[in-house]
Amino acid sequence: MNILTQATSPHNNYTKQAFLVTPTYFLINGSFIDAGFGGKLTGVEEFANGDIDLEFLESKIKYFNSLDKSTDEEKLAKLSIIKDTTRVEKKIYEYVLYITPNFSNPKGGILSDDCKIKLVNLARKYDILIIADDVYDLLDYSRPYNEIPNYHKRLVYVDRETMKDQENGYGNTISNGTFSKLIGPGLRVGWQESVNPKLANILAAGGAHRSGGSPSQANTVIVGELLQSGSLDKIISNLRKVYSERAKTMIESIKEYLPQGTEISGGEGGYFFWITLPKGYDCRKICQECDNRGVVLANGDHFEVIGDSRNWGDSSVRISISVLNNDEIKNGVKIWDEVCKDLYP
Repeated sequence: MNILTQATSPHNNYTKQAFLVTPTYFLINGSFIDAGFGGKLTGVEEFANGDIDLEFLESKIKYFNSLDKSTDEEKLAKLSIIKDTTRVEKKIYEYVLYITPNFSNPKGGILSDDCKIKLVNLARKYDILIIADDVYDLLDYSRPYNEIPNYHKRLVYVDRETMKDQENGYGNTISNGTFSKLIGPGLRVGWQESVNPKLANILAAGGAHRSGGSPSQANTVIVGELLQSGSLDKIISNLRKVYSERAKTMIESIKEYLPQGTEISGGEGGYFFWITLPKGYDCRKICQECDNRGVVLANGDHFEVIGDSRNWGDSSVRISISVLNNDEIKNGVKIWDEVCKDLYP
């Protein structure tokens, strides 16, 4: 929310549109709408391989650019009313994109390095700010839990490595991180990273931050102690051990019990799987009956970009490995299968 407040301006249409990778994190819509992007949200589809539809993204940007008849003088006038010269010089972007590049929420996909490079180049070309939720990166299950997690390059690193004027440019990426996924959900402490101090200083110079400071000062001290003592490494290692076992159980159970042709996305890291049932199964009806039997499935309808529906609820659900143990996961999938067989004998 702070990023949108400090680096975008949808109210006067300087920032023309916000793009959210779809299916998307189901609570992110509200943040964009509160920031003034109501009616200005467009979904960009995540493919089965984890990449996103860059051709569609560029075509939409060209369309919105064609609608903007503002002169350079008018654009400068728009910027002048939102810049406070008593603070740092602001950079306002014409577009903004929200994405979880590694172990995405909800699909669990990983953006390829090639797609990351193309996306950063596209952002530079069209003045897009990419907000990357890099919150699951360390929860990698492709390597043993007692080894260093598999490294998936962050977009902010791609931006920094390929940026020509690192001293004076602002960059086009911000990386969001949080300890709430690594230590405990109630520990709402995070960090942000940009290519250099220029964009970071804009975020730190917001009116609320200058007045009140960090909202997580006490929790930050706790995290600092865990980092210095080495306890955080042990916590993350244990999470990777437990979650990797659960991910394996989830995949095995789905393959054993659910209808043939069921598609599985995710499982290499993070919290989530995206499960798509074969044609002929009404996923909304199945989710409702599962709920009646004590199994909660997050229907795909929850993961739409508001105003740009793709009908994810027809056939898909998001499921999580962050709460239930192996036996509960297996039993839940069994009940899910029983519902499928009862409704579609």
